[in-house]
Amino acid sequence: MPNAQRELVFQERKVDKIGMIHVNLQQFHQGVLVHGAEVIVHYDPDGTTVRVVNGRFIPNLDIPPQPTIDSDAAITAVRAVQPGRGTLGRTSPADL
Repeated sequence: MPNAQRELVFQERKVDKIGMIHVNLQQFHQGVLVHGAEVIVHYDPDGTTVRVVNGRFIPNLDIPPQPTIDSDAAITAVRAVQPGRGTLGRTSPADL
């Protein structure tokens, strides 16, 4: 994962009932959140041994983070291909 070190951002650390440590990392591309790209690292209770790494990381993203259309055009385009599929609004900032 060549870009993982600069694109994975710590989100939270949890300890479960048996003491396992779970660290959630979220992928960002040039400061923009990448939806569905999260990696979880699972450690033994002592925190020194990684037991499992799972999730999704999208390597080698080569797209500009700046939008090429405005939000109204994006909503119109989605409605054209997904009519009647819920509501669309401007409740969150643009993400990848």
